[in-house]
This record gives sequence, C-alpha cells and structure tokens, in this order.
Amino acid sequence: MNRFILFLIFASAMLFVSADTMRNCFEKMPDSFFPMLTHNNKLDLLDFADSGMKAVVKNIYGEQTQLLKLTDSYLCIRTSASSQTEMLLLAQPNDTLLCVVKTLYAPEGESEIHILHTATMGEATPLRKYIKVPVAQDFFTVPIGKTKRDLRQAISKMDVTMIAATIDAEDSSLHFTVNVDGGFTEKREEVAPFIKKEIVMKWDGRKFVAKR
Repeated sequence: MNRFILFLIFASAMLFVSADTMRNCFEKMPDSFFPMLTHNNKLDLLDFADSGMKAVVKNIYGEQTQLLKLTDSYLCIRTSASSQTEMLLLAQPNDTLLCVVKTLYAPEGESEIHILHTATMGEATPLRKYIKVPVAQDFFTVPIGKTKRDLRQAISKMDVTMIAATIDAEDSSLHFTVNVDGGFTEKREEVAPFIKKEIVMKWDGRKFVAKR
C-alpha cells in the first residue's frame, strides 16, 4: 500500500511538471504581456501551428500577429510590424521560471526582460536575483590603438543608447546588443570600434551569468 501511495505521489508530480509547457504558459499569460491578443487569438495561433499552417491572426488593432516558432520550451511571436516577444522556460531545482523578452523596433530594437513563475504567472522579484541586465556602459571598450580619451569622445556622440536582447533556445542564453545611433548609419560606423559586438548571458540553473 505504501508503495502504491508513493507511486501516486510520483505520478502526480510528473503530471505537474509536464504541465509546464510553453503552450500552456502562452495560453495563461497575463493580458498585460499580449494586450493586443484575445484569448481566442491565442488559441487560433496554436491551432494553426498544430495544423502546419501559417500561424497568423488579426489582433484587436487590425494588425497581423504571427507565431513564428513554438516548441515545448520556447516561443517567438511577432506581435506587430514593430514588436516581437520571445519566451523561454527555465528549469530550477524546485521551480520553473519563464523568461520573457519584449522588443520594440523604432527602428532600432529596445528590449525589456521579465522573469515569471509559471505556477502563478507572477513576476519573480527582484529581477536582479535572476539577471543583471546589461547597461550601455557594459558595452564600452578601448580597442587596441585607441585611448580612454578616444572612448570618452565616442561616448559624447552617443545621443541615444538602447539595449536589445534575443533568446538562444539551444543553450538557454540571452544575447544583448546596444544600439547607439537611433538608426543613423554614419554615427554607428563612427562609434562601432568602441562597442562590444554583444554580451551573452547563459542560464546556469539559478540565474543568468555572463558568458566569458
């Protein structure tokens, strides 16, 4: 009898874990993350993807929203012509978290990062417990042949700095880039030597850490 009870407990635990799929998370996401989509919009996107059709719906603003990729642990959705959302499930010893990257393109990308508990879909706080989101200064570098004075002069020309992030689902990492030109190619080329190409942060089971 004791073995049977233990089996039921184990089976119930497995069912709970299996419920943490990206599909289920997308269905129960708070409206604040996808305010342009109705619940039926979400279901339609999932049904289209399941049937192998192009997963596109008209959102409440009459624009197209397209589900670009969906796996058990990852989702990428083009919410509008100028915005995109990526989501990745993150395993922890006693919890499953959901990393959400929302990016707005105007025309350069700027992202905001959210970490949610999948059980409640509430924010996992404080955010810094799980990731130290890079800021513009983290990208600045002094290349060979240049000086700190050259760097300061380059920084003085950076009117706008925006941090964009993308998810690499293959190794559960975030790739950050900085946009400093507001879309002006000339300024980008001038300051590019003083900026790191990207900063990569990988999930280690508890938090995102900078990849060396």
